[in-house]
Amino acid sequence: MAAVLGIGTSAANAVIGLSMVLEPGAWIAMLLMTVYRRILPLRKYPGWLREIRRAEAQHLRSRRRRSR
Repeated sequence: MAAVLGIGTSAANAVIGLSMVLEPGAWIAMLLMTVYRRILPLRKYPGWLREIRRAEAQHLRSRRRRSR
């Protein structure tokens, strides 16, 4: 489990580092972090994937509205 978390955090850190160069990287990092936070406690429940996909779509829609 710790190894998985280590890989996850290093990937997230890489994305966060990129976000300082590329603005779109910021919301990718946010999505990664929220997905990790949701996967770890909610692995037992069915439908957590659907919940994440819904939140992701909602987030992308709100980003598009704000950028205009």
